[in-house]
Amino acid sequence: ASGDKVRPKDVSVRRNQLDAWLTEIGPKYITSITSADLLKGQKELREAISPRTGEPRSNSSINKFVFTMQNFLQWARDQQLINIAPKIRQLTADNGRTRYLFPDEVSRFESAASDISDLAFKAFIHVAYVTGARAGELKNLTWGRVDFGQNTVMFTETKNNTGRMLSIDGCAHVLRAYADTVADKANHRHVWVNEK
Repeated sequence: ASGDKVRPKDVSVRRNQLDAWLTEIGPKYITSITSADLLKGQKELREAISPRTGEPRSNSSINKFVFTMQNFLQWARDQQLINIAPKIRQLTADNGRTRYLFPDEVSRFESAASDISDLAFKAFIHVAYVTGARAGELKNLTWGRVDFGQNTVMFTETKNNTGRMLSIDGCAHVLRAYADTVADKANHRHVWVNEK
């Protein structure tokens, strides 16, 4: 997308990842790629041996391929080459940590969040809660990476630089209410702008 900074090495890596997808799902017109094709490709990528390590790829490695395909399909949709981008979920990466709220914490959070009157802050808190995104990811989110049609957001500037597309099904209504109050939602504009 315009405004995104992409290093030459990243271009080469993403091209190689798209070539791997092409190998796994076969030659297809972009308009004929389905979610089933993507699931099949993801399965094949999981079963294939990495040429670099000689071992099967980890889930976090597969997720880099998934992100590249998600980004490519989002670009195709933005260019009006396709009407709807087929969906594919990233795999659960085993990083040895479990992060979740206990039931009593969930109810306390939901009660407190519903009382927030500032729409920008309320949307920020809800998107953070539903997606698990870090504060830095949320602060770097632009309107061009929010897709209300499919209720997803694309985080491109992440801690490990892999990027990820996440569902906002649980908070789209709150984010949309905030979006309705924002005058300039050009693709390059940040969703949350500190005006102080």
